[in-house]
Amino acid sequence: MWRLVALLETYPDGKLTARLRGNLPIADTVAGYFGGGGHPYAAGFRVYESYDEIVRELVTATDQALQEAEQG
Repeated sequence: MWRLVALLETYPDGKLTARLRGNLPIADTVAGYFGGGGHPYAAGFRVYESYDEIVRELVTATDQALQEAEQG
């Protein structure tokens, strides 16, 4: 029972990209937290921040999006 899958890719210049896929319509909401976008079930973003920081923020953003989805 997965809700959101994130594929993170890092580059030598410090860029980090993420591809998000979900079985709930929250992928675009989570990507929007990082300035990205896409569709409710498939979205992505690109940032220049550390991997560890993005993972922490990604967990927080996903948790918030799941709570909003359950309420609405």
